[in-house]
Amino acid sequence: MQVIVLATQKGGSGKSTIARSIAAELTRRGRVALLDIDPQGSLTKWWQRRETEDLQLITGLTRADQISKAVETLRGQGFDWLIIDTPGARDEATRIALRSADLVLVPVHPSQDDLDAVGPTVAEIRDAGANFIFVLSRTTRARIVDETGRLLAAHGRVAPAIVGARVAHGEAATRGLTAAEAGNAAAADEVRELVNYVLEVMG
Repeated sequence: MQVIVLATQKGGSGKSTIARSIAAELTRRGRVALLDIDPQGSLTKWWQRRETEDLQLITGLTRADQISKAVETLRGQGFDWLIIDTPGARDEATRIALRSADLVLVPVHPSQDDLDAVGPTVAEIRDAGANFIFVLSRTTRARIVDETGRLLAAHGRVAPAIVGARVAHGEAATRGLTAAEAGNAAAADEVRELVNYVLEVMG
C-alpha cells in the first residue's frame, strides 16, 4: 500500500479538493482508503455525501498512536493506496502522517501568503524524511503559474499538472462527487495527469 499525504500550513490552498479528486481517480485503478485527521473534516463531510461505497474512510483520530495503528491496519487489508488529509497546524499527528508517507503533496495557490507558508511546510516534511512535490492549485492564469512554479522549484519538485480554479469543484462536492465525476472534462484531464505523475514519482 502506498501512502499519499496532503500537507500545507496554509488554509484555502485546495488541499481537500486535491485529496478527494485523486482519491476518486485512483478508485478507477485499485482499492483506496481515506484517513481524515483534519479537525475541519472537509474530506469526511464530502465522503458522507457520496452515494457509492468505493472509498473506505477512517476519521476522528487525533492521537499519533491512533494514526500509526490505523495506517498499519489498512496495510493489512489489501488497499492499494491510502490518502491522508492533514490539518494545517503542526502537531504530532501530522508528523506521524508525514513519516508514513510514500509521497507528500503540497498544494500551493499562487499567492504571497501561500508562498510564505512553503518554507515551514517543507521544513516539517524534511524533518519527517518524506519525499514531496508541490501541486499548483486554484489558479487560471498561465503567467502566474509559471512564475510561482519557478519560485517553488528552488525548494523542490513541482508537478507538471495543475488543479485549476473551477466552480465545478465546489458544486460537485455538495453531491459527494468530484468535478471529474460530475462530468467536467477539463477537471478530469487535470486530475488524470496529476495522478499519472504521482504514480510515476512513487514508482
